[in-house]
Amino acid sequence: MIPKNYTSFIAPIMSSTVHRDVWNAADPEKPKEKAFEVPYVIMMNNKYDIDDTQELFTFEHPNFGNLFFCVMMLHEYFHLD
Repeated sequence: MIPKNYTSFIAPIMSSTVHRDVWNAADPEKPKEKAFEVPYVIMMNNKYDIDDTQELFTFEHPNFGNLFFCVMMLHEYFHLD
């Protein structure tokens, strides 16, 4: 069953565990910093929330506005202490 709609959220976090694991798992053929440019899905434990979670976008089904092409460019701003 396809959902009628769904919403994505974004939040800045910091985790020394994730940082260490990404750094150690980096592809040896590429600069290690490139490993941090990949999005990761992680269990949200052992982390520090830098700022509040923000709603990013909501996708509605069906979307008859443009059946073939969809581009989204979003900008979100967070407050860092």
